[in-house]
Amino acid sequence: MKKRMIAVLLLALMLTGCRAEVTEVRERAYVQSAVFSGKDETALTLYPFEEAGDVLESKGANTAAAVEEASVKSGREVFLGHIELLCFDEPAFTEELESCLMEYRLSPGCKMIFLHETELPEDCDATKLTDSLKMEEEKGRIPETDLYHILSEYNGSDGSALVPALTEKGFALCVIDGGELSGVLSDKAAAGLVWLRGKNYPERIAVTGEEGTEDYEVYSADTKLSAEIVKGIPHVRAEISIKGNGNGEAAAGLIKVCCQAAIEETLKEMKADVIGFDACLAQDCPEYYAQQDFETAKWAAEFECVVEMK
Repeated sequence: MKKRMIAVLLLALMLTGCRAEVTEVRERAYVQSAVFSGKDETALTLYPFEEAGDVLESKGANTAAAVEEASVKSGREVFLGHIELLCFDEPAFTEELESCLMEYRLSPGCKMIFLHETELPEDCDATKLTDSLKMEEEKGRIPETDLYHILSEYNGSDGSALVPALTEKGFALCVIDGGELSGVLSDKAAAGLVWLRGKNYPERIAVTGEEGTEDYEVYSADTKLSAEIVKGIPHVRAEISIKGNGNGEAAAGLIKVCCQAAIEETLKEMKADVIGFDACLAQDCPEYYAQQDFETAKWAAEFECVVEMK
């Protein structure tokens, strides 16, 4: 139900033509990227579109106050509706996402990055950072995410969401639950989630064969989750079908290892469902799903990953 509400909300935002009082284009300061930081007060850094002005910084007791101060400094109303990248360094900021979506008319497709124990350099090129994140997604190193999917996931049954993170070592994935950081995933787990979530598969997989390291080329792939109850315990099966060229046996083995790492780190250790486990059980095991003790029993589920190379 919450996901339906989010979808309706986003659709309404996209279909709304203008507010009662339309602000002229020349009276607005358009922003391409924004960084929200700080815990006790909000520090805001705004990156305009190319050749549209200088980076703008402001502070306030909260997000609204920081945005208002930015508008005062700019001399124009700061408009966040065209933001392509939103960065933040406090997990609690995710609690504000829904209100920010409404208040500032954020684009549902904007990308998000959690700054984990790091900060952006003063001379950061926000455009290049956004492009780098998209490249990581396109290459299948991390699952594709955006504000719409993060917010929909965050409003799901267990309140967990998968969010791209920027660390000292580069891009990673983190899980945020109820405004708190559950943890940062390993590279193997991140790669496994790409397969388990069934989106933006990698075009190539580096595997080790008899002749050393080689690439397995992926032509197409499909992931299907199914579940059944065995002796009172949910058994979930992830079937991954792949068409490609190369050492299929080695590629299948690597995918299984990555998927297992994803299951262990998210479902087992963090008690976070960012795979679609909950929806799978609701569809395949409705009677079990309706039980009152489901929320505690589901984490005892058994998982099997089957990779078929065609």
